[in-house]
Amino acid sequence: MKHISNRIINPIPMKTKNQPQFLRWLIFAMIPILILVSCREDEEGFAITNDLRVLFVSVNGDRSDSGITGVPVNSSVQLVFSHGLNKTEFEKALSISPDLDYSLEYDETSSFVTITPDVRLEYDIPYTITLPRGTYGAKGESSIVDFNYQLSTGEFVPPTISLSADKLNFFEGETVTVTTSLSEVAFVDVKFDLEFTGSAQGGGVDYSSSASSITIAAGQTEATFTLTSNEGDAIEGTEDIIISLANVLNGTYKPIEAFTIALADRAPSIELKGVMHLKTSSGGNGVRAVHLNVLKDIADLSTYGVEVNSNGSTAAIDPANLDYYFPAIAVSAGDQILLVRDADAANAAAYFDGCFSEFDHVFETSRMTHNGNDAILLYSDGVSIDTFGEFGVNGTGQDWEYTGSWGYKLGTKWIYGTVDCASNVDTGTTQNSACVYPMCSKGLEFLGIMSLQPSVGRIRAYHLRALQDISDLSIYGAGIASNGQATSDGVEIAFPSISVKEGENILIIRDLDVANAANYFGNCYNGFEHIVTSGGVSSNGDDTIELFKNNMLIETYGELGVDGTGMLWDYTDSWAYKVNGTWNYAGAGCSVGAASNSSSSCPYGFCQ
Repeated sequence: MKHISNRIINPIPMKTKNQPQFLRWLIFAMIPILILVSCREDEEGFAITNDLRVLFVSVNGDRSDSGITGVPVNSSVQLVFSHGLNKTEFEKALSISPDLDYSLEYDETSSFVTITPDVRLEYDIPYTITLPRGTYGAKGESSIVDFNYQLSTGEFVPPTISLSADKLNFFEGETVTVTTSLSEVAFVDVKFDLEFTGSAQGGGVDYSSSASSITIAAGQTEATFTLTSNEGDAIEGTEDIIISLANVLNGTYKPIEAFTIALADRAPSIELKGVMHLKTSSGGNGVRAVHLNVLKDIADLSTYGVEVNSNGSTAAIDPANLDYYFPAIAVSAGDQILLVRDADAANAAAYFDGCFSEFDHVFETSRMTHNGNDAILLYSDGVSIDTFGEFGVNGTGQDWEYTGSWGYKLGTKWIYGTVDCASNVDTGTTQNSACVYPMCSKGLEFLGIMSLQPSVGRIRAYHLRALQDISDLSIYGAGIASNGQATSDGVEIAFPSISVKEGENILIIRDLDVANAANYFGNCYNGFEHIVTSGGVSSNGDDTIELFKNNMLIETYGELGVDGTGMLWDYTDSWAYKVNGTWNYAGAGCSVGAASNSSSSCPYGFCQ
């Protein structure tokens, strides 16, 4: 064994006069022990010598000294040496088989070497890194053993292909963009053909597609194509386009997941905006009504009518005998119409209170007798042009049931108050109910609160949704009541002066967390129409959040004066998300260590 130094010999001066016998014995006994210690091992288990050695290997940042299997095809390898390298000699001797092109990167000491393939590795292949014994140290140090390290890539697992569109309903003369997405990155091209069926005819008859086949290039996760509808004079009613995939290469797709887009004759001049079946007081008063929104000027409203599809009846509807036809009057774009059961007109005026004046036209009829499980259909010139609920389906227990509640078209998407959220409201107004009718709301609401702790970085953010068109978002702001404070300090997080459309989603996010959120949420991140950054978003999962409008408190998440730790609404390393007016909680800690939202144990509700 080679000693590091011979200076440990006789480390203690010897005394001969008055030296106790046992002490002299002890000193002589320690000499061989010290010699053995000089041949100690370092903390990695290697004897400390002057030989050039590989101390350890890491693959994608994870240490794996004895080889590794199942690595991703975009992997890199780092070799950590005991000494700095003579780069020229090292690079001459280093080899990888099977042969591939790669790049080398050194740290400032030239002892850390990162090997990065210039192209992706092949799937399910063993690769061997070899460095034969030789002199490669910057100061002439030599390796005395051959170095061989093997890593094997994993098998190719085909990603799942899914379809989405920027809108699921479009009209003659309009275009819809369809996105094909992969569940994860594939480092091979994913190819498939598009097949179009349904009642609408393709090939330029009713619509045309910009592509008949799709290739999602290796390393990418999505590709798009467009559908453009033709303009025609004939009224055919709403038709459907069913998109499915065929001849799929390097991906998987379930045929039962055929994707459907509705194609209507022309952009409507009027639409269903709300349906309600309210029970506004314990005395039994109620409001049964249909709310309509005028999209274009209409010279003669009598060409439109409304039908109640009671209890899921599948009987054919006679367009000449609808439940109600509007009078022959002119209405203007932007007008709001309330069609109310005649017996409920006074109740409606009292319930909506100051908001009742938002209805430009109020029509009464005895035929609006719908319950909260009935679908509603809107007709134009004898053709159905809009539907709330599902024709032929009893809505009891369905997502769209509105018993004691309402449904409301927010932008292009229907939202719903919780069943019976507007029941037995003795105060009699929507503002005092558990579910304010969106038209009468303060215009903005919390939809989600998050304080996530994924594997990389942190994400603190508030998710809001516009309930009305907002010309200037800066009239709103948020405040944080930290650690059980009785209130926040008012508007601590100012919102920017931007316009926001009804139904749009806004993410107010800590400025340091934007990149983390984009990586974590993936494609879902694009679902937020507005990303607003602020250094003031500093809340932890036990803090209450307040929403203000013109410096007046309009909504609170959590409980003022209560530290949220251990409470139902605790969102530490987690999130809360509102569904149909009711908060859902993922549970504290559920996001810890997750690489992405889709792979976490609690994917954010908005992304489902």
